[in-house]
Amino acid sequence: MPKMTRAEVEQALVYFDKTYRNTEKFAGWEQNPENSLVIEYGGRIFPMMFILAHISGKAPGMYYDARDAAAQFTNLGFKVVRLSRNTVTAKASSLPEAFRGFAKRFADIAGKVEFGPDEELDRCAASIVRHFEDSGVFKDITPVITHFAGEKGGWSKSAIIKIAEKPALGKTASTLHIVYYIMPETREILLTLELASDEMISAMGARRASILLAQSAMKLRLLCQDTAVLMGFSTAEIEDAYLSGELTEVSRAAAVIHKILFLDKLAPEKEMLADLAFLVDLLRDFGKAATEARIDPPRQQEPKPIKPIAPAPQPEPAGEGKVITDLDDLMKEFANRPPSEQVGDSMNMPSVWIERMNALLHGYGQLLLAGPPGTGKTHVARGLALSASQDIGRMTFAAVTPGAPPGCLIEEERQTDGGKWEVIDGPLKRAAKKASADPKNTYVLVIDDLHFCGVEGFGEGFFLLRNRGETQKLRRSGENLYIPDNLKVIATLCISKKPLNGELIRLFPVVRFNTASPPVRGVLNRWLAVYAPAMTWIAKAIEEVNAALGGICSIGPAWFMREDLDDRTARIVWDHLAMPLIESHCGDEPEKYREFEYEAIKARYSHPAE
Repeated sequence: MPKMTRAEVEQALVYFDKTYRNTEKFAGWEQNPENSLVIEYGGRIFPMMFILAHISGKAPGMYYDARDAAAQFTNLGFKVVRLSRNTVTAKASSLPEAFRGFAKRFADIAGKVEFGPDEELDRCAASIVRHFEDSGVFKDITPVITHFAGEKGGWSKSAIIKIAEKPALGKTASTLHIVYYIMPETREILLTLELASDEMISAMGARRASILLAQSAMKLRLLCQDTAVLMGFSTAEIEDAYLSGELTEVSRAAAVIHKILFLDKLAPEKEMLADLAFLVDLLRDFGKAATEARIDPPRQQEPKPIKPIAPAPQPEPAGEGKVITDLDDLMKEFANRPPSEQVGDSMNMPSVWIERMNALLHGYGQLLLAGPPGTGKTHVARGLALSASQDIGRMTFAAVTPGAPPGCLIEEERQTDGGKWEVIDGPLKRAAKKASADPKNTYVLVIDDLHFCGVEGFGEGFFLLRNRGETQKLRRSGENLYIPDNLKVIATLCISKKPLNGELIRLFPVVRFNTASPPVRGVLNRWLAVYAPAMTWIAKAIEEVNAALGGICSIGPAWFMREDLDDRTARIVWDHLAMPLIESHCGDEPEKYREFEYEAIKARYSHPAE
């Protein structure tokens, strides 16, 4: 019997996965009696004798005693089990069926007094993993996939399938995990991207860890929230009902984004894999950002003498700006410069307008930024919120999605599988509770894309925002609620040619982000002069098109404020963002919009007049 190391075995397992697992030759190898002993690793099973033969270089089944081999693998920390035709679970016909099979088996064993290893549940998990692997979603990472049932963190109603990225040799593990919480009792799956919390809990305890995780997760949420909303993921806090274990608070704090799936109405396999591929991309792309976002536990140190604060830098010359794309850089700017300069420079807007918006927000408690797409409303709203709260943990971003029901910003009703109705807190109600519990600090709620719910989305919040400090009983839950003065609300609204709703004007002071007037007018000119001087002609072309479109239905400058802007990228943006807008405005008269095609406007504006 050859001597083996754990590293050699792991290498052999990886080799089997890449070279043999999905080949025709090894199809159905689990049914072969020669492979009755298998190694369980990472949620998958491997033929033990074949792995041994690969390590030693000998043919399977020759010279080695299976019992000795099993003992050696066990001593190295691997789990060896015996399969039979009755216990092998073949790959389910589809990924939704694989998840339903896993949930059914978990429900069957959930009533036991003590959870323990269950071979059938392991087979069901392996079936899910095989679907993942066959789809190719892990082409850019080497995953480590594990599953738990009732034994980690006090879980009793949920089983967990966790996907992490295996660290490269000599590097630390990724702090991001993809987690499926499978809940047979409610027939739901909670799919999350979250920060790993185990080491933080062991270092400082659950309560302190949850606070630090929440601050770190918020940074990542801001980075990925636009694409998350497009993929149907939520950037709001996870409700307690979905996290039934002892570490509910920690798990909720660690979540970056999440989506609720229903076992009885799971999307087709293609859509489920698209969700997983999206999270795998974030896992890979935000790996470094996740590590940087983690806030180290505070250490007790001797107080140090306070150093004098260096004088703030002088303002840059007029016409020059600074684009701040990194959240940490933006926070550093907030520490050194007045808010009006910070936000104004990040969007190349005059500081006088940022000062005006700040004054409106603090004077009225709420502010509406309204204008066409691409004018920087969301960017400015985030900057104003960060500068007002001075702590990312006191800022909440809520994106309204199409089809949002009336009153969704305060409370929303949801029907359970049992036919009962339950009331869920909306983002305005949650933010009001947080601000009420901490009256010495300023909290800010940003409501993005308010046009999807309109003024109806505020429900009782319409009265409460207009009458700060007054309490009203909520219709759905019966709770009493008031909006404290230390909660500021910023909303963004995409408008077309229709005038603003009169009730919104009663609720909010409005700053119009119109391309033909301040604060948006001139933004692109100033940005191009600094970052893409060869493309300054595009600003003149956009002015002509916007004048022809009538001002409100217009092309926004933010579409072109890209670090990689050149002729190629400008053509792509123009053809696929600007031209559809122009064509929709011109209707069935193609001769009108042909003069605005990229080559035509480039010929008119890319060369200075003789």
